[in-house]
Amino acid sequence: MKITTSFILIGIFIIALSACGPSANEASVAENNGVPSELPIVVVNIARSSTIEIQSIALNKNITYSAIPVDNDTILRGQPAIDSENYLYIPYGNQNNYLAKLGPDGFVTTIKINTDWDYDSQWVDNKFLIVPDYVNEMFLISPDLSIETFPNSLAYLDNQYKIGYLGLSNASPREAIWSFSTPLRNDEGDFALYRTLNIDSGEISEFQMNVPSSTKDYIPNPENEEEKLGLIVYGIDNANQNALICYGMSINGSFQTLLELYDGDTGTTITKDYRCCLNNVFKLEGETIVEDSVSESCCGQGVRNWIDYEPTFSYTSLLRSDDGANISFIPFLDAWLIATETRVIIVDTHNHSYPSYELPDDIKHQLYKAAKPMSN
Repeated sequence: MKITTSFILIGIFIIALSACGPSANEASVAENNGVPSELPIVVVNIARSSTIEIQSIALNKNITYSAIPVDNDTILRGQPAIDSENYLYIPYGNQNNYLAKLGPDGFVTTIKINTDWDYDSQWVDNKFLIVPDYVNEMFLISPDLSIETFPNSLAYLDNQYKIGYLGLSNASPREAIWSFSTPLRNDEGDFALYRTLNIDSGEISEFQMNVPSSTKDYIPNPENEEEKLGLIVYGIDNANQNALICYGMSINGSFQTLLELYDGDTGTTITKDYRCCLNNVFKLEGETIVEDSVSESCCGQGVRNWIDYEPTFSYTSLLRSDDGANISFIPFLDAWLIATETRVIIVDTHNHSYPSYELPDDIKHQLYKAAKPMSN
């Protein structure tokens, strides 16, 4: 086991449930009439009318992808992706799980994935990694739809599945990273445990990082208001030894939660904020942390840098009143797609915005996903 001492940048957050909203005080955004990529911008939706089918629509290209008939209880099970030849990959399922490959010529091939209903997934380069819940194995699907099975899971500890968060590592080469949500606690202190998977070799590496000590529960100690309660590890930046953590504290008799980015090398807080953070979803995308709008959760939607938790780009000035509250962020090579309820906005990390694309009327205000470009 490789052990690395590190400290997490703490962002402190109040637990009061507040509506998701973008950050204030963002930099201005300049318009750019060009395009950040020649790839299609594709949105995927399950249409439920006289027929139930998965629709895939290219907003910026004259490409027609075939529809996929599905059952009524089918959902999109993960992030759709598109390759350099405009082939589209869609994970979906109900009680069974599938991955479909759609060609720009109407070609469709679908494979069944022999796994339980619940799983976590992540695109790593051009391969789709599946980490099932409660099964000690993983699946790696290549662009030709061949499936490689790994006999051990990132998520198993002491022969049991343990809750954690799957993402794309920051360190080079890019690898899958799994951060266990609950710290290890022993006589030497509290440690965040995380694992990486090299998809080329299949090697799993395990690491530990020091995190602030905390109680296992959220019961405050009236004699120690500095005590941290129920610490959650949301993710690890393995390039800089930073960690994103959430914990509770009893401050002046009031229970509050803090979101913190913690620097493990120096044992200092990079940033912290009082905000609700006990039921949030953070996606790890290499150098960035993505927080989308999530139902039944409070959030601070946006994309932030692992190194300092500052916004990766500005976007609030681009929003319209009809864009709605449900917003997601998808990496798009050197830019980002901002998928709102009515359109897809494009902005790059230099704060240049590009022409946006309106959604078809039958997709507006529906639960859809925008495809992410694969890395080759």
